[in-house]
Amino acid sequence: MADEHVSAPEVRRQQILDAALHVFADRGFTRATNRDIARAAGIKSPGLIYHYFENKEDVLKAVLENFAPTLMQLRSTDALHAMPVRDGLRLIASSYLAMADDPSCGACFRVLVAEAVVSEEVAHLIAQIGPMRMLGLVAGFLSNKMDKGELRRQDPNIAARCFIGPLMTYMFSRHLLKIPENPIVSSETIVDSVISVFLEGIAAQ
Repeated sequence: MADEHVSAPEVRRQQILDAALHVFADRGFTRATNRDIARAAGIKSPGLIYHYFENKEDVLKAVLENFAPTLMQLRSTDALHAMPVRDGLRLIASSYLAMADDPSCGACFRVLVAEAVVSEEVAHLIAQIGPMRMLGLVAGFLSNKMDKGELRRQDPNIAARCFIGPLMTYMFSRHLLKIPENPIVSSETIVDSVISVFLEGIAAQ
C-alpha cells in the first residue's frame, strides 16, 4: 500500500471508494463507519476521508457513480443526447446491468436493498442517489429524442419507468432472488430484447 502522504489525490480517492464498496457489502450502509472504510483502505486516520467526501452519504453516492458509469452522464448529457436512440438506450441499459454483474457491486446491491426494506431513511437515500437519478437521466434522454421527432410524444417520466422496469426486474430476479435460469440468458440478450420491445411501442410513427 502506497504511503498516504505521497499518494496522488485521485489514487487515494479511488482506494477509499474501493474500500467503501467492500465495507458496505459486508456491513451494510447503516453499520459501516468511516473507521471501517479507513481501515479497509489502509488509511491511518478516518478523518482523512473528509478531505475527499463530505460525509458517509457522499461516499455512497460516489461509490454508486464510480461503479455505474452511466450516472456520470448526469454531469454532461450532451454526448448521450447526440447518440442515436438505440445506441443511447444500449449504453444506459448495459451500464445499469454491468454494475450488478460485478461481484462486489452485486453483493453491495443485495445488502443495500435489504437495508432499504427495513429503513425508510436508507430507502430514501438510496432512491435519491441511484434509481431516481437514473430515471431522471432516461427521462431526459427520451424527452430530447421526442423533441427531435425521433420518438413518439408521451410522458417521458412514465416512458423512463417502462424502460427501466424490465431491467430492474432482471437485476432483482438474478442478483437478489437468484432465480435459476434455464437456459441462462446473458445481460446483452436482455438489453437487446428490452430495447427492441420498448422501441416498438414508442417509435415515431
